[in-house]
Amino acid sequence: MVLLNNIQENQKNFTANKKNEEILTLLKELEDEISTRKLAEAKAEKLSNIDSLTGLTNRRYFNNKIKTVLGSKFNRKNTYGMLFLIDLDNFKRFNDSLGHLAGDECLRQVSQRLLKDVASFDGDVSLSRIAGDEFAFVMGTLNIPYEEARKKAIEYATRISEKFSSDITIDGRCYSVTVSIGISIFSVKNSEMKNIMHEADLALYEAKRLGKNQFFFFEDNLQKEVDFKLKISNELKNGIDKDKFILFYQPITDKKGEIKAFETLIRWKNVEGEIVSAGKFIGWIELSGYTLMFNQYIFEASCKQMKKWQDEGLGDQFDHLSINISPTAFIDKSFASFVKKTIAKYNIDTKYLMLEITESNISKEFACVEKVMKELSQIGIRFSLDNFGAGYSSLAYIHRLPFSELKLYRTFTENISTNTQDQKFIKAIIALAQTMEFKVVAEGVEYNDQYDTLYRLGCDLFQGYLFSKPSLPFTKIA
Repeated sequence: MVLLNNIQENQKNFTANKKNEEILTLLKELEDEISTRKLAEAKAEKLSNIDSLTGLTNRRYFNNKIKTVLGSKFNRKNTYGMLFLIDLDNFKRFNDSLGHLAGDECLRQVSQRLLKDVASFDGDVSLSRIAGDEFAFVMGTLNIPYEEARKKAIEYATRISEKFSSDITIDGRCYSVTVSIGISIFSVKNSEMKNIMHEADLALYEAKRLGKNQFFFFEDNLQKEVDFKLKISNELKNGIDKDKFILFYQPITDKKGEIKAFETLIRWKNVEGEIVSAGKFIGWIELSGYTLMFNQYIFEASCKQMKKWQDEGLGDQFDHLSINISPTAFIDKSFASFVKKTIAKYNIDTKYLMLEITESNISKEFACVEKVMKELSQIGIRFSLDNFGAGYSSLAYIHRLPFSELKLYRTFTENISTNTQDQKFIKAIIALAQTMEFKVVAEGVEYNDQYDTLYRLGCDLFQGYLFSKPSLPFTKIA
């Protein structure tokens, strides 16, 4: 009986040990699985922060980096960070012309150039690819005065730009690649991520607008310009308020000082009652999407005024009314039809109308410009080439278009009385214009010595503050 009990006890112990071994085995397997999963999760986490094309960190990492900088223990009053948004110039054109494989290789090479340089910068730095051809360089916790931070930013931006002074090579061919950089220097203590990004974006846009291949800092005045743009855009959302967008008229005189024409000039009356000149808002309207509507308003309002002058018998006292039209509106497929309908609506004699086209946009859309000009010239409208001499025109284009007038680029008239090179240039333009039977108008004439020199060189017509500032419509020509 004792033997039987011993055997039963041993069996119980064996069974218990076996179960313990099984449990230990299961625990070990579970531990291994958890470890494997943690490693996999850590690897996945790491990969989720890496851009697969370039090997740089990605936008996810970048966002977390900014948050880390702003939450730094060095979050003191005089601690600054800097954000560079770096964008390749004309990358879409490069990608479209050479293909996506070449575009990807370009991005890889650009990434390596940037990384090599950024890695040598002092401090807490990171470089990420945050969009197709856009990179972000972040430096945090600079415990230095703002002006020193700005100097450091200039040094770094210059070094980055210089990295692209030499071509990149793809499939044995060399290509020039440049970058534009928008810079925001921000207070670590008082900044929010959305504002930092907004500031750097605005600065990058401005660097692009100013011609690319350069860097630009966000400043308070840049924000003011953007706020101004939004005001203009909001003004146009519900149509154009004729009480806020007002047409002024500036005389154009001949050599005897007699009025021969007028130019329509648009002005904006802001909420403070200030009259704002077109130079301060036309560029923003071009970007707003309201360009066609705005130019249609200018043309129709000018025709209304011309109709009044015709009815008052004043039309025959001058040659024409000159109306500046944006190239964007001019080449729109609906513009020529709108012009014809408006002329018919107000019964305007087209001999009084001259449309001004800016020189810099002719070659870009030559076929469209030529088509619209020829169509409108058939109904008697004349054309003036504005800003002639700015450096864009091809004479091969100009002589094929029905212009009757050239307006000199005002830069040449500013110092014409003392600049002999400008005098030679203007003299050559006038000789060319006479050969092609164009009238030459000098605008921006403000002083007698300018007028005397331009008169001597042979200009036909003159426009500027020397003769008259733009004014509201008149009922009698002096």
